[in-house]
Amino acid sequence: MRDIRYAWVAALVSAVLTAGMVFLVSYLELPVFGFSLFSAINVVVLLAGAYGVWRRSRTAAVLLVVFFIVSQVSLRLEYPEVGYSTSFLSVLFCILYWRGAVATFRLHRLESEEAPALAVPVGAAAE
Repeated sequence: MRDIRYAWVAALVSAVLTAGMVFLVSYLELPVFGFSLFSAINVVVLLAGAYGVWRRSRTAAVLLVVFFIVSQVSLRLEYPEVGYSTSFLSVLFCILYWRGAVATFRLHRLESEEAPALAVPVGAAAE
């Protein structure tokens, strides 16, 4: 499904952007709001979430949405000067993650509805 693909690609893009910021902060020692070497953990979580959504995991998709919302709220509470300049991208990523999570649930529901139709009825002779 298209929304699943968009969700894991968005998570990869977010991981790459975060990794770039971590590089700027740690190696070039440039001050960037809300980024530190601790942000490398975010990269790992985003990559794990992207892999999980790519594998169509409902748990990974929901955790990716929750992680993103919590990280955005904590960023804006800790650094109010970040302001609304990144809000458009934040909303876009949140929508993509949310739609990916919904799509994983829809995919699993469709697969569970199709599975009984493919099963051989009990007592039927196998030919």
